[in-house]
Amino acid sequence: MVLDEPYSNLDHVNVHRVRAALKRIHKTQKGVIVCEHRLPLTVSDAQRLVALQKGNIVLNGDPAEVLQRDVEEFGLEAPLSVSIGRRLGLSNLPLDVASLKKSAPSLSYPTELKPELFQPVSIDAPPILELKNVGFTLGDTTILRDISFTLHQGECLAVVGANGAGKTTLLKHLNGLLRPSSGQIFIMEQDAGIFKVSDLARFVGMAFQNPDNQFFKLTVRDEICVGAKVLGRYDESWLQELIYLFGLEHLLDRSPYRLSGGEKKRVAFAAALACKPQILALDEPTAGQDLNFRRALGKVLAQLREMGQAIFLVTHDLSFAEQYAHRWLLLSAGKILADGSPWEVMADAEAMGQANLEPTDAFQLYGSSESGKKTDV
Repeated sequence: MVLDEPYSNLDHVNVHRVRAALKRIHKTQKGVIVCEHRLPLTVSDAQRLVALQKGNIVLNGDPAEVLQRDVEEFGLEAPLSVSIGRRLGLSNLPLDVASLKKSAPSLSYPTELKPELFQPVSIDAPPILELKNVGFTLGDTTILRDISFTLHQGECLAVVGANGAGKTTLLKHLNGLLRPSSGQIFIMEQDAGIFKVSDLARFVGMAFQNPDNQFFKLTVRDEICVGAKVLGRYDESWLQELIYLFGLEHLLDRSPYRLSGGEKKRVAFAAALACKPQILALDEPTAGQDLNFRRALGKVLAQLREMGQAIFLVTHDLSFAEQYAHRWLLLSAGKILADGSPWEVMADAEAMGQANLEPTDAFQLYGSSESGKKTDV
């Protein structure tokens, strides 16, 4: 059995279901190959780790032995437990959090490996986006229930939750692709209900989970320009800045459909920003992407926030959201269970359990140290 990025669009519960199923299949003496960027989801289950670069095998062996070396040069990110194990000089590298806690229950974890968390942004200015008691019903099914929150200039808000929680449905309300059954949405303090979808595109730039679903031009250059030209917001200097920001200079005359997954994502982000929207809305931007792309995207998001851009991020990638979002909205069954900083939300064990989510490795390893349980090394 061969699987290509099987976990990229799955929540915590479904990832564990697939992993359990693959273990059962493997016990029947069948071979299983998993092609995946995110090593924390795979290496503890694997007997062998093979890394490819430019069509060549560059690493091949037992995962614990292969991960003794730095794999970032190959666009891979070792599990946090592995990085800590290497730093502590453990002979048997722990491939997951549980193994690390078992191997080194009394050792201190190096604080320099703890991710930096953003401080909340100032909320003195009026909100760019405000939802008041928004609900959405499709037929007899209620998908969103009494959703209320605000988004301010320069803030990155991540909406997290299990599959079917209503995240993408909520995203589609921002630019009028869906309209609320109840409640109100305000953009720039104006009722979004009075605007057509084409008008809302001036305020909300959206990049979908699958970029192919939004491409319709034959070259990257035309794809980036078309929205801004149609809406009368074309700015050549801003366009050139976006091309530089997303590293698209060498792709402008190519077809957007014939690019790599990461390149397609960058084109979609540039096209979404070309109209100078107040809000950039991204749906699963890191799905299927490697470490280099994730870091490049994080750097771009940081630059955009410094420019005053508000970012609305829908993602299953809690590690990415932990590092690059100021706030999380925890969604379950169409309701907001928690609203706060990433670690505030993950500290709410009841809400996380109800949402069927598991805290990040960093929170599991460093969250308890906030109380002074562990000391620095």
